[in-house]
Amino acid sequence: MFYKSFLIVFIFSLLFFFIYKKFPDNLKLLDKNNLGLGFEKTPTSSGLVFFITFLIFIYFFKNESKYFYMVLNKYDFILVLLGVLTLINFIDDIKSLNPILRLFFQIIIIYFSLIIILNNEMIFSFSIYILINLIIWVYIINIANFTDGADGFLATNTLFFYIGILCLSNITEIKTISFYFSFFFIPLMISFLIFNRPIASIYMGDVGSNFIGFFLGLSFLELAYSGYWNISLSLVSYTILDCSITLIKRIKKKQLPWIGRSDYFFSMPLLNNKINQFFIFKTNFLFNLLNLIIVIIQIIYDVKALFVLNIILSLVFIKIYKNKTN
Repeated sequence: MFYKSFLIVFIFSLLFFFIYKKFPDNLKLLDKNNLGLGFEKTPTSSGLVFFITFLIFIYFFKNESKYFYMVLNKYDFILVLLGVLTLINFIDDIKSLNPILRLFFQIIIIYFSLIIILNNEMIFSFSIYILINLIIWVYIINIANFTDGADGFLATNTLFFYIGILCLSNITEIKTISFYFSFFFIPLMISFLIFNRPIASIYMGDVGSNFIGFFLGLSFLELAYSGYWNISLSLVSYTILDCSITLIKRIKKKQLPWIGRSDYFFSMPLLNNKINQFFIFKTNFLFNLLNLIIVIIQIIYDVKALFVLNIILSLVFIKIYKNKTN
């Protein structure tokens, strides 16, 4: 059943991406790379395909697994919330919304998603619990959006994130909702990378990066509360470190956190020339491969402390990007 869902997602998304390449010109959904690189007229907002394909994935896959069907029935309202998030970000791609307004909608959507998932009484201690999870989830949504600044970067990170979850599930035999999501995101990201690898012929836009961020945040929290906090941290170690360091630097300079995308370590080499798109793509792929190997070792030998190696590896690659800029 898993191979069938894999093929369904891959074939449908591939077809939709081909069609979508011709569609945005009518709505003027055309853009250049965030740093002004790439083709003059590149279709953006293809994250709409993510959402449409996800609905098809659910339709075909929910009857294949009683657990998945039960979870979807319990959390079906989250699909509505996800649809609202997709719509808001699609509007933002067409006509830029105020970042504060967009953050407000994110907080509301994630708040209700958490209430549905956790399903506890609203006591004071639980309210604090909700607040902490809300901050983490919204933060992951936004750092996913921030890292959508180089061709294939966010797509590659997402691909390896869910490969890591698939490895965890197969080795430990733990089955989470994120395990089932891996059979959606792995083929989807492979399909998308056909168009988004350097030099990209299609962009996902905020509608795509926020869609991905929603699920990364959900899976991050699920893994952490399943006892695999080390794996969840390891799988997003680079993203968290790069974005957090950069945002701290901006705050120290009294700059708004959401202004600019050229000062992240992975994107700084692009300031030199667009040829570095290939360098960043290959370097990021290598990082994710090495990072995944460390994650698998953690899973096999059940040594949580090894997540420190993922952090060290992330810092090494931050240094590599920094050196490439000089």
